Amino acid sequence: MNPYIELARSEHGLIAGVAAISSYLFSGGREPLVAVMLFVSTFMAEVFLFVTNDLLNIAEDTVNRPQAPLITGRAGRRGASIMAVASMAASMISMIWLYAARLINVMPLLVLFAAIMLGFYYNWRGKRILIINNLIVSVVTPLTYIYGLSCVSAASDHAILVVLLLFFTSMIATLGRESIKGAIDVAGDSRVGVNTVATRKGKEAAVRLGMGATAAAVLISIPLMALSIRFAVFAASIAITDAIMIYCMLLLRRGDLEGYRRNSLVGMSITLLGFFINALMRIPL
Repeated sequence: MNPYIELARSEHGLIAGVAAISSYLFSGGREPLVAVMLFVSTFMAEVFLFVTNDLLNIAEDTVNRPQAPLITGRAGRRGASIMAVASMAASMISMIWLYAARLINVMPLLVLFAAIMLGFYYNWRGKRILIINNLIVSVVTPLTYIYGLSCVSAASDHAILVVLLLFFTSMIATLGRESIKGAIDVAGDSRVGVNTVATRKGKEAAVRLGMGATAAAVLISIPLMALSIRFAVFAASIAITDAIMIYCMLLLRRGDLEGYRRNSLVGMSITLLGFFINALMRIPL
């Protein structure tokens, strides 16, 4: 793989872009140009955050990700820096253009700016602050749903409630996943002074937090499922995700942290897929 493509983590940008478009379409957005620019903006913002994460976290990646492009020298820091600046500019300009064309209001620009600043702060310093680090990731990751919603000027109350519940459910689930990730990466994080629950309180405490957050996400998803019952595919995807997350909690009890990390991502992706399918189904023919 080209090392700069590897730096970009394009699969994460693709998932984030689909989440933003899904929220836009589900909430009643119907302007094709807005949908395209929303995807581009989200994708490029993800590229910026992942590239700056690698640039600012060389020390822990030496332990946790020794095969990363910047660690092996397959990618240069100068090239990565140019890539980061270019991707952030592309993300912002695409939405500024929509605003100038009066296709969106100022709210999407504020959401995008908040996501980029929070994500960059996490990469630069927030990653080393106990609790704050996990909270930032937990907020920024599902903020794509709010981003898509913000591009719709007249969303229904029902659509707003569904998107907000989806955001909160995803936020709590991500908090659990980040806690388990901290338990997995405890050796590298300890070496470079990253303060996580695992490095400060031990792996068992991090696992307990991950278990509790996962259980909370499943509980919060129940009213989300009830509100989405008329959207059969989406409601079914939530039920499947809940079953997977319960299985993930069993994996934690067995001590299989890597299994939890892999399967929890699958579960979250299934909910997104169901949301995307129902969003497409709401487009009038």
